[in-house]
Amino acid sequence: MQKNSPGPGSTSMKLLAQGMLIANGAQVMATTKEGLTALHCACITGNVHAARALLDNGAQLESRDAGGQTSLYHAVKQGHGPVVVLLLDRGADKEAKDRIGYTALSHAVRKGDHCMVNLLLEKGADMVAKDRNGYTALSHVVRNNDQCMVNLLLEKGAGLNAKNEFNSTPLHEAVRNGHQSITRLLLEYGADKQALTKWCRTPLMEAVENGDAETVEILLAWEVDTNIGRTTPEGMRVLALAASKGDIAVVEMLLDNGAKLESSNSGWTALSYAAWKGHDAVARLLLDRGANAGKRNWSGESPLFLAARAGREATVSLLLERGARIGILELEYLATRRHLSDAHGSVFMLLKKYTVE
Repeated sequence: MQKNSPGPGSTSMKLLAQGMLIANGAQVMATTKEGLTALHCACITGNVHAARALLDNGAQLESRDAGGQTSLYHAVKQGHGPVVVLLLDRGADKEAKDRIGYTALSHAVRKGDHCMVNLLLEKGADMVAKDRNGYTALSHVVRNNDQCMVNLLLEKGAGLNAKNEFNSTPLHEAVRNGHQSITRLLLEYGADKQALTKWCRTPLMEAVENGDAETVEILLAWEVDTNIGRTTPEGMRVLALAASKGDIAVVEMLLDNGAKLESSNSGWTALSYAAWKGHDAVARLLLDRGANAGKRNWSGESPLFLAARAGREATVSLLLERGARIGILELEYLATRRHLSDAHGSVFMLLKKYTVE
């Protein structure tokens, strides 16, 4: 294959793309330093007549530029519908991927080109084709918050629960990015509201992690299970996650929708996290709802011990008022380990008053 040094804007390449040099025997597969052929250039400029002439004279449909992009990709990227139709009618590969793994449809949806998306779908483009990160066309438009395009793809039967390399679904993406309208739309179409990512995170957990009370409310209205999934290898559940963040509104919503107070795989309950972080209002709510103030984690640490170790005087006082007690050995441990330094002297005195043998 002959190589031309001029770039894509060179006069000779433009003339070749326009078909003016073909009659003189010019090589239709000559390329620029960027790897662009005359057919690529015709597709970029939208010159359907030149593209047809080049194809009639041996131009290769699937030749790729330096970025791995085909002529179809360039025509789609520039929004040249007639050229796209020509290429597809000549047998262009609709599912050819560039180096990132994007197909022509992937790029059209990312660009928000509804007409081009419709055209490609009518020509049979695969809606569930994935890029190298496992994202489908629907995943991309969800992340871009393009509700009209989401509607279009869902009406065409897009893979509603297709998972990327981390097992995130489009619903995870919508929730993670705070796109409430799209979240509702996906749920209405039947998205799996309990889907788990690679790290066992549900869409509800994503909303709680973001402190997105509105999305939490949306998901709870669809009766999501508040007791499945986890957020850490130790098994932090969704209620514990909300408690650790001090989000009392979300904690209350979760409790009202069946979240279990003592749910944990490591002994760390929601109250444990609230005490450790010093979220007094959350701790009070949990205690009012029946949380066990004396429940210890696998290391034998009670909420009171955790609050004391962190120097949370108000939380320590609250737990003591609710009947929690600390043993003499625990108090000695805290003192000798300097967890209760001069800065937390008031906590030490408070604990000492209520210490049990």
